[in-house]
Amino acid sequence: GRFSCDRLGQNLKLYSRSESKNSLVEFIDVNWSEFEMNSKNLFKDIPIASDEFVNFPQEYDKYDLKSGTILEISNLRDVWDRNKILDLKSSLAKLILPKFNEENESTFKILVEANNELESDEEYIEKCKKENTDPDPKSIVNGPVENFIFETLNLKTTQITLEIPKNGNNLVTKLIDRGEFIYEIIEDNTYNLLKDISIQIYFLNRAAKWNFTNKMNTEPVNYGNLFMYKNGFRIHPYGNPRDDSYGIDARKAQGYSRFLGTREIIGKIEIKGLNPLLRETTSRDGGLIKNSSFNQLLDCLKSVLVRLEKYVV
Repeated sequence: GRFSCDRLGQNLKLYSRSESKNSLVEFIDVNWSEFEMNSKNLFKDIPIASDEFVNFPQEYDKYDLKSGTILEISNLRDVWDRNKILDLKSSLAKLILPKFNEENESTFKILVEANNELESDEEYIEKCKKENTDPDPKSIVNGPVENFIFETLNLKTTQITLEIPKNGNNLVTKLIDRGEFIYEIIEDNTYNLLKDISIQIYFLNRAAKWNFTNKMNTEPVNYGNLFMYKNGFRIHPYGNPRDDSYGIDARKAQGYSRFLGTREIIGKIEIKGLNPLLRETTSRDGGLIKNSSFNQLLDCLKSVLVRLEKYVV
């Protein structure tokens, strides 16, 4: 976080309050240039201004924060024009758990507020009204960041889902082809370490790839493949373009015409609840710790892929 804040702007004001009753708002004020005056000075030895307050600053009252953390970065190192903010929204969308229906509301939300772009947003919306077309959310700066990708693909291709309930007793697999229900299988859960997990995979046929490229302004191969989320937040590097952490492409190389690779699929693995055995490494892009639970998750994913391959291949 320290390097990210430094990269974004020269000054950082951090406000933070815990959920404890009657706790105060802790405040620090950092000027990163002070850390660059003498390379021999240790980071921990450079003093920073700090204070305590009863409440968060008044300008943040509209968010009704009882507890939490605010990072206010100023003297930005880049010019954030409209195109750059839209690119940012597109990148942030990959962090958000894709929305499949109204019941799938994530508790994690990202809102973009850029007052100097409000007028341009209104002009774009008015233009769409005159042309009798629906505004594209990806072309509007202000508002929530949402992941629309699977809504786009929902009726255009074959999809398979696997659900492991909280009790972990069984596996429920469903296959749907372009909106038409094909089958559902309920069986005993042979993965004793897996529970409260869902897997959803879409097969990218030619029509789905074309539709994806048209809607997202990028080809699926450059967007990503099988993303992983834990409690609504994405785990890296799973799903990144050309990442093969699941071993899907290595498997395809053993049977090119029989198996699907990351170029032919897109989807998500969602881990819910605590699931303490499925936890991230200390590095943010190191993925999950490679243990018995992770190995069972890979085996489970392979079984879902095999059923999808039997139908589409």
